[in-house]
Amino acid sequence: MHTWGQNLSLHPHIHCLVPAAGLTLKGNLKHITKKGKYLYPEKMIGVVFRGKLLGMLKRQLSSQQKLKECQQLLDVLWKKNWVTDCEPPIGSPQHIVKYLGQYSHRVAISNQRIQNVDKDGVTFQMKDYADQGKRKFTHLPGVEFLHRFSLHILPKRFVRIRYFGILSSKIKRDIK
Repeated sequence: MHTWGQNLSLHPHIHCLVPAAGLTLKGNLKHITKKGKYLYPEKMIGVVFRGKLLGMLKRQLSSQQKLKECQQLLDVLWKKNWVTDCEPPIGSPQHIVKYLGQYSHRVAISNQRIQNVDKDGVTFQMKDYADQGKRKFTHLPGVEFLHRFSLHILPKRFVRIRYFGILSSKIKRDIK
């Protein structure tokens, strides 16, 4: 999971690395093709993920007697279209680790992008994706820069990388 855009705007999203194989009901290994045929219909992934995540959140809030105060926000989230983008297997394992490493092992902004810090604020470099990804400078007042940066600090007990399914700790423990 990572949460930032080039201008430090809040942009939470999740990258999932899904093995390009699965087990059939008979226990045989089945490879997923590179032709975009997935084990689950791509258009349904966002709908199901939204339902599962918001369902768990609703149960948690209900158990803490906080559901009433959060219901309006949950209603807004239920109405939003959760976008998913599935791609066929992309290259070697080294390529995948390098790609995901960009997101999982860095902070919202690197020192190299910060050009100037003074009493008026912070000037930093960003890619303007609305303008063909051209590199531009932007300036934020110090308080706004700190506010945006702090939005990207993970809450206590959150982790950037989680393992599920056949990669989960439980499965690894059961296989031994």
